[in-house]
Order: sequence, then C-alpha cells, then structure tokens
Amino acid sequence: MPDVAAFSTEDRPPLVGRDDELQLLLDAVAASHEGRPAVVLLGGDAGVGKTRLLAQVVAEAPAGTTVLRGGCVDLGDIGLPYLPFVEAFADLARQQPAAVDVPGLGPLLPGAAAQGGELVRLQLFEAVVAALRAAGEVAPVLLVLEDLHWADASSRELLRFLVTRLRDERVTLLASYRADDLHRRHPLVPLVGELGRLSGVEHLQLRPLDDAAVARHLSALVTLTPEVLSAVVRRAEGNAYFAEELALAAVDTGEDLPTRLSEVLLARLDRLAPETLSLVRLAAVAGRRVDHALLAAASAATGVDADPALREAVAAHVLSVVHETSFSFRHALMQETVYDDLLPGERVRLHGVLAQVLESLDGAAGELAHHKKRSGDLAGAYTDYLRAASAAMADGAPHEALAYREHALGLAASPAVAAGVEERVQLLHDTAESAGLAGDWSRAIALARESVALSASLDDARRSDAHRGLATHLLEGDREQEAIGEAAVAVELADRSGDVRRIARAQAQFAQAVLHELERDTDAAAAARIAYEAAVEAGLTDVQADALVTQGVLAEAEGDRPRAIALFRQARDLAVASGHLPQELRAAYNVAAHSFYAADLEAAEEAAVAAVQRAVEVGLAWSPYGYSVHGLLAVVRYTRGDLAGSTAVVAAAQGGSSDPARESLAGIGLYAAVARGDDGAVALARAITGSPQLDPLAWLVASGTGSDALRMAGELQAASELAQLGTARIAERWGEWSLGGIWLAALGIAAEADLATQARLRRDTEAERRHVERAQRWEQVAQETAIRGRPRGGVLGPEGGAWLLRCTAETRRAEGIADVPLWRGVVETFGYGYPYEEARARWRLAEALVAVGDRASAAEELQQALQVADALGTAPFREAVVDLARRARLDIGVRTAPVTVLTARELEVLRLVAAGSTNRQIGTQLFISEKTASVHVSRILAKLQVSGRTEAAARAAQLGLLT
Repeated sequence: MPDVAAFSTEDRPPLVGRDDELQLLLDAVAASHEGRPAVVLLGGDAGVGKTRLLAQVVAEAPAGTTVLRGGCVDLGDIGLPYLPFVEAFADLARQQPAAVDVPGLGPLLPGAAAQGGELVRLQLFEAVVAALRAAGEVAPVLLVLEDLHWADASSRELLRFLVTRLRDERVTLLASYRADDLHRRHPLVPLVGELGRLSGVEHLQLRPLDDAAVARHLSALVTLTPEVLSAVVRRAEGNAYFAEELALAAVDTGEDLPTRLSEVLLARLDRLAPETLSLVRLAAVAGRRVDHALLAAASAATGVDADPALREAVAAHVLSVVHETSFSFRHALMQETVYDDLLPGERVRLHGVLAQVLESLDGAAGELAHHKKRSGDLAGAYTDYLRAASAAMADGAPHEALAYREHALGLAASPAVAAGVEERVQLLHDTAESAGLAGDWSRAIALARESVALSASLDDARRSDAHRGLATHLLEGDREQEAIGEAAVAVELADRSGDVRRIARAQAQFAQAVLHELERDTDAAAAARIAYEAAVEAGLTDVQADALVTQGVLAEAEGDRPRAIALFRQARDLAVASGHLPQELRAAYNVAAHSFYAADLEAAEEAAVAAVQRAVEVGLAWSPYGYSVHGLLAVVRYTRGDLAGSTAVVAAAQGGSSDPARESLAGIGLYAAVARGDDGAVALARAITGSPQLDPLAWLVASGTGSDALRMAGELQAASELAQLGTARIAERWGEWSLGGIWLAALGIAAEADLATQARLRRDTEAERRHVERAQRWEQVAQETAIRGRPRGGVLGPEGGAWLLRCTAETRRAEGIADVPLWRGVVETFGYGYPYEEARARWRLAEALVAVGDRASAAEELQQALQVADALGTAPFREAVVDLARRARLDIGVRTAPVTVLTARELEVLRLVAAGSTNRQIGTQLFISEKTASVHVSRILAKLQVSGRTEAAARAAQLGLLT
C-alpha cells in the first residue's frame, strides 16, 4: 500500500482577513508557554474558515510546541466514544510516549483493556489531565479539537472536565464547532454557554469575511477576470469555502455561476472519472474521514482500484490527506452533499459494503452497527449495538452505552431479532445501569420499572435481579422509601431462589437502603450479617467488604467505636487484596472519619493522609470518596490546631479538583480562614450559602463559619440568620435531626446571647426577652437532635458533646447568668484535642469569672487563651481576648492601647445612642439643641472608629462604656 502522503497535491493559500482572530489565538498559545493555560472556543458557520484559521495557528506555533489534533465525525446520532481525544492522544503517543504512561488512560489508547464502570470514567478523566500536564512539562501543548457539533456525549463531558481542571499547565486548547448547526436543543449549546462563562475561556465567533478579504483570498488562489471575481465575491457572501468552490467552478467551466453551493460541488463531481466518483460516494457513506485500508478494501469490493481514484480525488480538491493512514473530505459540506445526492438504494448498498469490510477488518462495533442498520441488517445491527455498549461501558462512556442499548431495545421486538422475554429483561436492566451511570436517574428508574414489569413471568432469581436493579436506581434518585420496598422484594425473591450469590447482593443492598432509617438498625444489622455470610460462601469479596462497612457504621451508631474502626479496616484490607477500588475507598474513608468522630485525631490524620495518597495514586482523587477524604483531612488538621496544614490541603485541591468539588473544598477551607480572620472569608461564606447546587456539607460549613465570623465582626443579627439558614438547608437534605444542627445551634445561640446582652444594657426588656426565647428554643432543638439523631440514645462523640454543652452555656449567657461551672465543663469537653475551641471556651469562662468577682482566675484563663491565639494565629480571637482583659482591667502580660477618652457629656450621649434615641430625643433629654447632639454623635463615631450608630452601640458594649 503506498504512503498516504504521496497522494497530497495541495498548496495552502495565504490566510487573509483574519489578522485579529489569528493574533488572539497565537496570544493564547503564547500564554500557555508561560504556564497560563488558555482555552478558546471557536464558532462559525460552515465554510467560514475555522479549519483554515486553526491550521495557520498550528503553522505559526512556536518551535517545539507539541501539537495534538482530533476531530469529531457525524456517525449517526451516537458517535464513537471519546473519538477526538483518541485521535489527539494517538498524536501524543507518537510524540511523547512517556506522557501517555499514565494509569487509567487505557480507553484512549489502542489495545488497552478496561474494567468498566464509573471508576474507569473518573480515572480516565484524571489521566487525561495528568498526561497533558506531563506533556506540558516537556514542551508546551497545543490541543486542537474540531467539529464539536458532532461530539459524542462522553467527549463533551471530558471536555468540560478538562477545561475546569486546567490551572497552571502549559496547555492551549482550541475547540471549534459549526454555529449554524446549533439549534436550541443541540446538546453542545449548554456546554458552550457554561464554558464561555468561565474565567480563562475565550469565546470567538468567526464572522464572514468582508468582500475585500474574499477578493484577496481568491486572487491568491486562481486567476479570474474582474467581472467574474466580482460576481464570485458577491455570491459568496463572505463564505471562504463557497468562494473557493465558485472560483474553481468558474475556472473549470467558464459558464454562468451556480446559485447554490450544492450545485457547485455536484458540478465538480460530474467531472470526475466514474471509478473516482464511485470511490468518493463510498467515502461519503463512511463519513467525513475514512481510513485508507477501509476505503481501499471497500473499493476493491465494488471493483474499483482505489489508488488512482484517490489520486484524482485529491487533485480535484475533493479529498485531502489527514494522517499517515487516512483521508478526509476537504470540507464537511462536500461529504454531506455527496451523501445527500445518493439514491436510497445506493445508500443501502454502500452501507452494506462498508459493514462487510469493517467486519473483516475487526472494526469498531458502534460503526458496524451504524452501517448494518442502514443497510437493513437489523439482526446484525442488534448484535453489534450490544457489543458496542459493552465496549463503551468498559471504556467509561455510559452516555454512548445508553444510546447503543436504547437502539438495541428498539430492535429487540422486531421480527428480524425477536428477542425473548429473559433477554429483553436483561437488556432493560443493562440499559438502566447505563442511564444511571450517565446521571439520568429518571430514565434509569423508568427502564428499571419496565424490567420489573416484564420479569413477572420469569423465575424468582431473575425477578430478584430486576427488583434489586430498580432499588439501586431509586436510591440514587433519593427515593429512599420506594427503594427500601423494592430491596425488600429483591431479598424475598432471592431467598426463595436459593441462589447464594443473589442472596448476598440483595441482602447487602437492603442493609444499605435501611442504614439511615433510624428505627431499622436491627433490620440493617441482620441483612448485613446475612449478606456477609452468603458473600463468603459465594466468594463475592466486593459484597463482603460492603457488608463489613455497613456493619461498621451500625457499630459506630451503637457507640462501639473500637469495633467500628476494626470492621472498616477489615473491609479496607479485604478490598485491597481483592482489587475492589470502590469498596477500598469507602472503607478507607470510614476508617479516617470514625477515628475522627472517636476523637482519635492522630489516627484520623494518619488514615486520612493514607486515603488521600491512595485515591491520588489510582486516579480517583475526585471520586466521591476521594473528594470526601480530602475535605476530612482539612477538617482534622484544623481541629488539631494546624490551620496552615488545613489550608494547604484545600489550596492543593484548587489546582486538581473539578469546579463543584473545588468550591465545596473552598467552603471547608473557611474553618481556618475565619479563625485567622482572612479577608474575604465572610464574602465567600455568603457566596457558598447562596449556591444551592453545592454539596450540603459546604452549606453546613459555610453557614456555620460565616455566622461565627459575622458575630465576631459585630453583625449579630446577620450571624443568627445565617446559622438559621444553614440549619434549614441541611434539614432539607439530611433530615430534621442531623447532628450538624447542634454546631449551628451553638453558633446561632452565641449571636442571640450577644444580642440579648446588648438589649439588657439598653434596658430594652422586650428585645431581651425575644432574644432569650430564641436562644432557649434553639437549645431545646439541639437537645432533641442529640437524642433523635445519630448516634442513638443521645450518645454523642466528644465533639458533639462539647458543642451541645456549649449550646447550654450560651443559652445561660443569653439569660444573663454567669455559669462558671458550666463554662468549665465546656473547656474540659473541648480538651480532647480541639485547641481553638478549648481556648474560646476559656475566654467565655474568664468572662463569667469576672462577672462573679474571681478576677485572678479570670486572668489565668485569659492568659492560656491568649497563648493559643498567638500559637494558632487567630487574630480575631486574640483581639477578643485582649479586649476582655482591657475592659475588665486584667493583667495578662499584653500591653493594650487605651481606649480614646470620651468626655462625660459624650458618654451620656453614647448611652442614649445605644438606647436607640434620635438626635432630637437626645437633645430634649440633655437640654441641648438637636444640632449640638448631632455634633456629639459625630465625635463619638470618630473616637470609636465606627461608621454608624448601631456599630457605636456594639463597640461601646464591648468596651464596657455603657455600665
């Protein structure tokens, strides 16, 4: 077979009329060379010059740039999974073989085996970023993806992931699409809109050329008379490809110019030799691009010698050379025109030829199914759709697997296939699985319901599978009560079948379904035990590991934390030994999490570090449990007083996680940020609580830390409201008695206590009563949450117990009670290893000691609190400690700046301001003019360095100026 490059006869004309657009794209390439990744979405109508512009960018890219190119093709309504990335990474493998030596990249590389499932997809996405990062370290990368309007769903998802993950890699991504193909419901439309809103992403719309540019372009290509040139320019309307075709037609025929592009293209085809026209038609049926071997073999099957025909097709500017082994139509419009011109019978025949040849060449099952269906071989198409679906699942492409299986479902009942009931039940089950992995829960549930209904005539074993499948999708769709019912039916049917493997899986699923039903722990425990025993008998190590984790969760709920940790470790070790990554990561996370809940913070950090390293190692850093263990590690370090270490985990994640995970982790980073008093912490907290699409954990942390920061800044009402918002949000998602509500209650009650104290100083008895009642109600809810939430019986862990006790202490403070023993208890309960909150409890204890006259003990407590504040770098808390020492005149070894002295008259005015009096009321009570009162107020605001009357009242209360 001759070298494909030998067929090339094209000389590229100079690019005209695109100077600004070319410079923008070259600037993007230059930015990536400096470590600033760039993404440009290039849209434009068919023929406007997108491909030509991208080719010029590639030609002018700095020497040493690694250029990777991939394109999408119009292959029916499904497409081949990850096709543009497969082509681009084939380029990368040729240029930098070491860069593609990344775990999880198999689906994009020839001959690599994959195991299937959602983890393969996650590993693949991580691997793509890792490979491009590695390639960029060797040389800057220019990744060009064309014709995204034909992209398969998995390629669109991978593109979204890649764009949101680029941080400092030396990578430029240029992606083009045909704008005139994007109707309102086109699947690319939301992706283009979403990516176009991201920082660092340029969205460039390529407009038609002006007439002068078209004329210059044509003059460099062919010689035309001024009259013909003018006519071509006028008719082309700025479309470069149409202009070229019109000009070539004018040179070839000298006749009147056609009015439509299709007429121009068909006129050129009419001048080809019959053998060449036959080959071009065959190529059009194959698609925009076609492999040389396939085209040669298919041509031979139709009696045509491919090489001479190919040479003429290239010389006539119908086909062009793409790679060493393939050809492409010079423009997609040419391929579409040729295909549309075929008679229906011709299309059927040529699809059949291609199907036969592809089968002999062991072609892709999806492509085979496409050609067989269009050739009328429905039975063959059915079989190949099933093979294509299995391959797509193995490659982590559930969207395509769903589409393939839905096509198969459409053919299953046809006379040519006539699939039996059992086969159709299994196909419905598998299609529902694909829909679930593709994130289409409603479709998955609908398909699973069909499977259940159709399985009614089958044996118990297969009916159990159908009900278990439906329960799985109901759980994923947050329809827990329905899921429990279906899981129970699956258990009953599995037990009747006597099939130990089905019994194990059904019982394990039922145990997980009822795990969070507070009244059904006995059922969950029994099911988990049966599942484990059956799994051991059947040799199902993945089910064994899942059952062990479930048993561990139940043991923790019963307060037996040592046994829970042991079960989690046993599950983790079993999963590692048997190679089950999902179960391994679930168990590893639970080892760390429940060590943390048991206040074994050193063990928790050690386990979390190991789990993070393992998740990164296997390419699953941002799988659900990978993301969760990153967040847990940040929380553990914060709790231990390592604020810098906590922030480092979050900062490292900013360059690695996807957008939702990154935003959620930024929320967890608020723990340390608020404690330090970082600028922007409150704004970030408010932004996160205003983003309902985020993880509920992010809402919880943001509303709690944001409330804490607002309270420390004196915005007490806002602090209380934010804590209430967080409480409502997590109740919606996690249930009314979620234990996170205790922490929010403690913070919210603290704000209410401050408000009640201020009202008491103003002698505003109505406001005081209102805030006290709110605090009391909130504490009652916290106490009930401790009883009705997990773990059972109100037996909280050390942290939960500490926050519950603080709820009570803050409520007593709201009531005006200085309860020294209670605050000592709070100090002791936080002493399990939470230095920041232990120190803050000492601060409140010192305040209570001052109130009862024990100044010496108060000074000792404040000195210890100050040492922690200095060690941790918690500026707002340090300021509060020093402020209390100054107001109470306690010597804690710190020199404090004296408060700016107010005159006696200003103190009188300040107390009236704090009581809510207007300037006129102040003047009346002090026998001065309203204007004089206004002057006094202005001076007071200046001396206290505050901006308003409310803030002045709050500051005066802090300084002890109102008593």
